[in-house]
Amino acid sequence: MLKLEALLNQYDHEFLNANNRLANFVTNRLLEETENEDAGKRLKALELLGKRRGVNLFSEQYDITIRQKPTEEIEDRLNTILGKYIGDVETVEVRDGEPISPLEIDLDKELEEYSELEEQSELEEYSELEEQSELEEQSDAADTSGSDKEISTPA
Repeated sequence: MLKLEALLNQYDHEFLNANNRLANFVTNRLLEETENEDAGKRLKALELLGKRRGVNLFSEQYDITIRQKPTEEIEDRLNTILGKYIGDVETVEVRDGEPISPLEIDLDKELEEYSELEEQSELEEYSELEEQSELEEQSDAADTSGSDKEISTPA
């Protein structure tokens, strides 16, 4: 087991050394190309050198910062913004005899109920379409069986 570990470590070191040598070779060649007579080749070599790890002049790396805020803070901010556009909040809905202002409505719960009603409506619509399709198939089958009969016409 130790021998295998030693071999793997040696292989890792050899790989890293080979990788470093290759990176140095490419960098040296790019440095040589910066003195090329062709302006396009010079610019491309300089661009690639600028993108090299450690230099990062032209890196296409994006830093994304995610700031999380407490739900209460977000709700307060939303209520403030909505208050500016809505003005005085009027009570529009009553549940269990208690008036509810639009800013106090639990949108997650409302949307969940709406989603359930929408799914139920879609299921009913699908059932109706299936029934209609079955009736059309039965009608087509009846028409097809009726067309198998020979109709004699007087000559």
